[in-house]
Amino acid sequence: MDAGYGTMRDNVINLQVVLANGEVIKTGSRARKSAAGYDLTRLLIGSEGTLVSAAQPEIYQIRKEALWACYAMAPNNFEAMTTDVCVPLSRLAECISKSKQELDASSLLCMVIAHAGDGNFHTIIMFDPEQEEQRQEAERLNHFMVHTALSLEGTCTGEHGVGTGKMKYLEKELGSGALRTMKRIKSVLDPNDIMNPGKLIPPHVCI
Repeated sequence: MDAGYGTMRDNVINLQVVLANGEVIKTGSRARKSAAGYDLTRLLIGSEGTLVSAAQPEIYQIRKEALWACYAMAPNNFEAMTTDVCVPLSRLAECISKSKQELDASSLLCMVIAHAGDGNFHTIIMFDPEQEEQRQEAERLNHFMVHTALSLEGTCTGEHGVGTGKMKYLEKELGSGALRTMKRIKSVLDPNDIMNPGKLIPPHVCI
């Protein structure tokens, strides 16, 4: 989503979800805003499937097209590593400038493809999966972008999510206390750790 429409959280009205115990619940109404109880929708929409399984999301539909020009510019066997970071708007120019300088100096084909109006920008890094040094270079560029964003009071991901690839950055961004709180929430809603295990929360985090 771009600056005109907001993030996914801003565009999900409510959710019908399945809890780890099999119970189906609804998180809200179709009203655009509500002050009725805890905001379960916003909690769950960013959980990457680690708390519940979404059965029927209600979303404001927005046409969005993705441009994959990098694939046309690279050999057929190349793969794309996509990454995103987000920083305060006041630090955006600095973050893009530092990142682009590093990307341009790389031997890999890189392209910034962003809606930068909300401080979020994405990069596609093309590499040959059969060349380990190219994969490592792509990882290095991703690492550089993330640490640049974090040093500018930003986040390791504005839209793409944490998954497993960015778990290693969460403690630096959020602190150990926040991660323990997230772990406690998951232990209550998913005590047997069956909902997308191994994602989002680093495995070393203990309650």
